[in-house]
Amino acid sequence: MGHDGVVLHSADGGASWVKQFDGRAAAQVLIGHYMGTNSCGACHAPENTPVGAPGGPETAAMMAEMKKFVDQGPDKPFLDVWFESDTTGFIVGAFNLIFRTVDGGKSWTPWYDRIDNPKRFHLYAIRPVGKDLFITSEQGTVFKLDQTKKRFTALKTAYAGTFFGITGKNGAVIAYGMRGNAFKSRDGGSTWQKIETGIPVGLMGGTVTDDGKIVLVSQGGHVLVSSDDGTSFNQLKIDRPTPAAGVAAIDGNTLALVGKRGVKVQTIR
Repeated sequence: MGHDGVVLHSADGGASWVKQFDGRAAAQVLIGHYMGTNSCGACHAPENTPVGAPGGPETAAMMAEMKKFVDQGPDKPFLDVWFESDTTGFIVGAFNLIFRTVDGGKSWTPWYDRIDNPKRFHLYAIRPVGKDLFITSEQGTVFKLDQTKKRFTALKTAYAGTFFGITGKNGAVIAYGMRGNAFKSRDGGSTWQKIETGIPVGLMGGTVTDDGKIVLVSQGGHVLVSSDDGTSFNQLKIDRPTPAAGVAAIDGNTLALVGKRGVKVQTIR
């Protein structure tokens, strides 16, 4: 996923890719879903196009926003994707863009009205922690999926900046973002405490290793490792730091860092 709302799909482990969704299709899906018009031919057959405006006092404003999406063209990027299975997942992006699929991305349903985001903050990342699903955003905002209501509700944190991502495990939810800021919740997002990371640049990625260590990586090449469920982090000494945009755990002691210089394998023994 990325600029112009493009979503790519691979069915062969990344050897080849095809475009599955883009900004033009996203705009038409929004119009079709909320304004009741079967105008989407890019990712729905006409008879399957979801229709039905949400109703209520916000309907007129939402209709105006949908028209603006179409008029402005496909310029809004998707920023993250997460799938819980081969068929079911979400994409999120700029200005409150959020879509869900239950057929592996062949069709998408907008959740624009299913998130408590009246200011239309950008949605930077969507990730599960334990049994909960979170989205990170601007102005210290974190959203959590209410499984019963099928709606993302806003959580209050003690931070006023942007959270680029979220990671952790049961009893340790870690949201991280600008200028080395990271906050931890022990109660599923109800309360948050600041973590002193000791670095001044943006934290861009996070993961949990097979043996339970929590790892954060920065745009400056820092790799921070916690062995106490995120209460404290130690900075790994690296000979040639690599600016990272994301990180994945290969095993308990090996990471894959991804950034503008490509992919780097890093041990954390």
